[in-house]
Amino acid sequence: MGNEASKGGAGGGGGETKRGSSNRKLVGAAAAAGSGGPAAAAADTAAAAAAGGAPAAGADGGGKGAAGGAPVGPAAAAAAASGSGAGDDASVEIGAALTRMKFADATERPVTIDDFALIKVVGKGSFGKVFLAQKVGGVDDGATYAMKALRKDVLLRRNQIEHTKTERAILSSVNHPFIVGLRYAFQTRDKLYLVTDFASGGELFFWLKRERIFSQARARLYAAELVLALEHLHSLDIVYRDLKPENILLDAEGHIKLTDFG
Repeated sequence: MGNEASKGGAGGGGGETKRGSSNRKLVGAAAAAGSGGPAAAAADTAAAAAAGGAPAAGADGGGKGAAGGAPVGPAAAAAAASGSGAGDDASVEIGAALTRMKFADATERPVTIDDFALIKVVGKGSFGKVFLAQKVGGVDDGATYAMKALRKDVLLRRNQIEHTKTERAILSSVNHPFIVGLRYAFQTRDKLYLVTDFASGGELFFWLKRERIFSQARARLYAAELVLALEHLHSLDIVYRDLKPENILLDAEGHIKLTDFG
């Protein structure tokens, strides 16, 4: 679907594998190696994000950067989502009409666009926009997410339906701390919506360009977390073919979030 399949798992697939214990040891060992350790690496990233702020990740192809963007400030300006104007033939079904949050209560009513307050646009692409959105009501009231809104007519015209289905299917099957997670998926007459984790640290590319070189400890931390993310994907027979700094996001604590499965 563009580039960020995050862009997160609509219900996220299986839980942590039996590799979990060894995975945690690997991350701990990698982060502890060299000076600084994981806390220092995360603190450096979080502090830099709070001070300078990474630019909003793009939404190239309607998706990349859907989970990334500038660090969230307390006074984010509200921005309205633009309409689409799709025709009658733009009826695209992607799996079920909607998928509820993986930890939502079973009795909770289906989620719609009305359950979110759009805060600002954090990315634009060929197929739609990515918004920073806040959940209104429910078990996660007040939580912030990245909401990717894709226009059905554009997806049809650009022959991107299969890519979109693939992205959603992968995100729905993945549940890993270092991979962007899908939290909700639903649709309206004109648009498809994928609501994913919001990585407030922005793209790794931004930080690499800004700092030019990472400390050995920080590089080891990123490498270890990336290996664990790829290992999890491979265990699900998923081959990730677009590995680059632009598709690696950082969360508020400085840990990576692999994205872009379209």
